[in-house]
Amino acid sequence: MVVRLSALGDLVLISPVLDYLSAKGEVHLITYPAYAPLYEGDPRVSDMIVVRRRGLADALNLASALSARDYEVMFDLQVKPFTLVLGHALTRRGVRVIRTSKRSLRRRLHVWFGLPLSYEYIPRLHLRAVASHFGEEPPDIRPSLKVSRRPDRLPDRYVVLAPEGSAPLKRWDFSNFSALAVRLNSRGYTPVWVGTEREPKVAVGLDLRGRTDIRELVGVVAGAKALVGNDSSAVHIAYATGVPAVVVMGPTTKSFGFVPPDGVMVAELPLKCRPCSTNGSGRCMVGGRPCMDLSVEDVLSILDAHIPHSPI
Repeated sequence: MVVRLSALGDLVLISPVLDYLSAKGEVHLITYPAYAPLYEGDPRVSDMIVVRRRGLADALNLASALSARDYEVMFDLQVKPFTLVLGHALTRRGVRVIRTSKRSLRRRLHVWFGLPLSYEYIPRLHLRAVASHFGEEPPDIRPSLKVSRRPDRLPDRYVVLAPEGSAPLKRWDFSNFSALAVRLNSRGYTPVWVGTEREPKVAVGLDLRGRTDIRELVGVVAGAKALVGNDSSAVHIAYATGVPAVVVMGPTTKSFGFVPPDGVMVAELPLKCRPCSTNGSGRCMVGGRPCMDLSVEDVLSILDAHIPHSPI
């Protein structure tokens, strides 16, 4: 049993665990309804258990329902009150529970007091916890996703733009994405916009915001020449489908472990006030978000220097 309830990017990052475990036996995934489609039809997942209610009493009820199944182990890759209660209840029923290391406290100490934080890729931390159950060293497996659906009439040559982020503090200004779209279009690449928000309007490119489900989003990203986005799920999807990506990072940094060691280029400014948040929430303590003052030229230069295609 693998438990990862949310969010989309985090569900992408558990795919190496699914690779590893599916080679050893049957894997059941517990998650929220919004993210279940990501692994529908994926041969690595034998069964999907959808959690629709999130109270602690619901966790106990779920444990009671699951006790009828002969689970060997529960791998808790979420580590939240709901999963802690679920794990405790299952432990009393003879199920071993293995929890991942989230390094949440270390990240907070890094942000608050500047204490050193060594880089460790989050999927690697998950694999280390899971492999410990089998007495093995964690294998080197990169995230991967099955491409099962793609919208019709996508351009031949396009770059995906993902301007959303889970928190306003870590969003590169939309005007920058708009200017980048113009530059890409002038170079023969159609900008394809993804996300859920429909405002502001876009003047250049194919606007698929709010028009794709999760599986279609994966298909759109997988066919792109490159992706540019904020520190968000779209960047993880790009890496998992082998698409070069540039992530604009301000309040967060690569040291947190969410950005892979290769394949994703980071656009950032070397400011002493960074990082100022573990997840981009809160407010800018110096005012004006100087960490997000990256220019369109900054991002274009990274694309040109690192993406092995004709100059973008």
